[in-house]
Amino acid sequence: MAAKNKSNKLKFYPLEDDIFCSGLTVVTGDFKKFVDFIKDRFGIDIKYSKTIQGKYLHLVKDSDERILIWFNSLEPKWFTMINHEVGHFVFDILNNERSTPHTDDTDEVYEYYRQYILKKIFALK
Repeated sequence: MAAKNKSNKLKFYPLEDDIFCSGLTVVTGDFKKFVDFIKDRFGIDIKYSKTIQGKYLHLVKDSDERILIWFNSLEPKWFTMINHEVGHFVFDILNNERSTPHTDDTDEVYEYYRQYILKKIFALK
């Protein structure tokens, strides 16, 4: 697991997604620095708050498409927040990118994909 980043620098972890090749990158570090990165790179203002612990973004600028999940930390104590943001990601990929609406018939697909991504995130060093 990535330790809490005391230098406040952003760390970027591209995730290998062998199922849907989503291009997800997990970002950890100071939220203000993340807000500044998004503003500088994509020209998008994100509301800054000291209380935000996670944020999911699917961004497109010109030919640059980025799927980012920011967390202040990957420590296990933040599991519920990490699970919450991964839920946004799973819905976006399956519903919006793969045209698979969340129904009773597709629920297991959503949950197995969420489990797969969570395992990948918690394996990050």
